Amino acid sequence: MTPTGGVLVVGEALIDVVHPADGSAPAEHVGGSPANVAMGLARLGHPTTLVAHLAHDARGERIAAAVGAAGATVDPSSWSAERTSTAEARLDADGAAQYTFDLTWEYDAAAVARTLGGSPASDGPVGHVHTGSLAAVLAPGADALHDHLQELRRTQTVSYDPNARPGVMGSAQHARAQAERFARLADVVKCSDEDLAWLHPGATWQDAARHLADLGPQLVVVTRGGHGASALWRDAAGSPSWLDLEAPRVEGDC
Repeated sequence: MTPTGGVLVVGEALIDVVHPADGSAPAEHVGGSPANVAMGLARLGHPTTLVAHLAHDARGERIAAAVGAAGATVDPSSWSAERTSTAEARLDADGAAQYTFDLTWEYDAAAVARTLGGSPASDGPVGHVHTGSLAAVLAPGADALHDHLQELRRTQTVSYDPNARPGVMGSAQHARAQAERFARLADVVKCSDEDLAWLHPGATWQDAARHLADLGPQLVVVTRGGHGASALWRDAAGSPSWLDLEAPRVEGDC
């Protein structure tokens, strides 16, 4: 089915500098949770615009090229950074990464509003806004984004992904407060069981998901790695319903 409305994705786009465990030369890759969402949506055929915080340097231009190659558009308001953000990822022998971030996040609501007035998605007006991760935590952009979402949710649906990054989000208490602020504005919240474990220490992921659902979103989806995914929603009477899906096994190289 051809999409009839566009998606505005707001959040960080950065370069992951990956240092292998064997000490070989690092490799650079385009990353950032919101940027990945924008590229994935565009590849699925949804007209998509990304609002990030980039500089006109080699790394920023590389990000813009990757986003464009996926079929999405980088909003003009994105080009306001002094340098493009990076995340240094150092892999251990098991492939797990420890991250060190060098980034800034600013959000120009007025510039984005002008873009929205001009219908950034070529195939129709924006009908949905997605955000999350560092964009909903880091000052000064997080507060400006939160205020703008309060306006946008009157005419667009909203989804939010906490995408916890303990190394740069500050304390779990601060990140949890920010996550709850944005969850209250969202129609859909997507999170992982690892996100919930950090944001709600001592609680089960089911109880943490119920807490998010109580804040107002119509749907909370929790991804659980190899254990699959679970969705929680409430009916008109407020009674919770769960749907659990197994993770499909994929053969071959990824």
